[in-house]
Amino acid sequence: ANERIIEALDADIAANDPTMVLHTIRDAGMVFAQAVKHVMEGFLMSEVKRVDMRSEMQAFADEHRGSAEFDLTPHEGFQTTEEYIRFLQDVAQIPAFGVEVNGGAQFLRLKVELETFFRFCEIKVDVTEKEVINMRGVTGYGHVHWGDVIAKLVAAKGNDSMTKVVGYIAERLR
Repeated sequence: ANERIIEALDADIAANDPTMVLHTIRDAGMVFAQAVKHVMEGFLMSEVKRVDMRSEMQAFADEHRGSAEFDLTPHEGFQTTEEYIRFLQDVAQIPAFGVEVNGGAQFLRLKVELETFFRFCEIKVDVTEKEVINMRGVTGYGHVHWGDVIAKLVAAKGNDSMTKVVGYIAERLR
């Protein structure tokens, strides 16, 4: 009876050997990493929620047309959503634009579109010389950096346009 107990304890010790535990954890990590890769690339054999960029953008525009929360195009130079979609395809050349994807691949494509949208963001107000001087201010700490002045101006003047851009981005991510 004691021999069986000793054999069981020896087996437990071998199973809890730090080298074996480390090996098991590394194996589990490698399997997880391989699975995440498939999720982030999108599973091409899956037919679930696959969509190309044009269809995705048109469905989004149809759902939010007339929204006061945000604009469907990033700049007034785009007269219609269709012009923006053509820009994404022809000029920005969004990866996998015409390919039906899902999962992580669709999310990665969305990130590129949102970065493109955000790059058009601008403050659409005039800034006077007096405002720049006022933003520069007087401090007891010495020299005020121009970066701080610009940050103050963006905070004071750019809030409305930034709110609309962030609204668009938030809704696309939803």
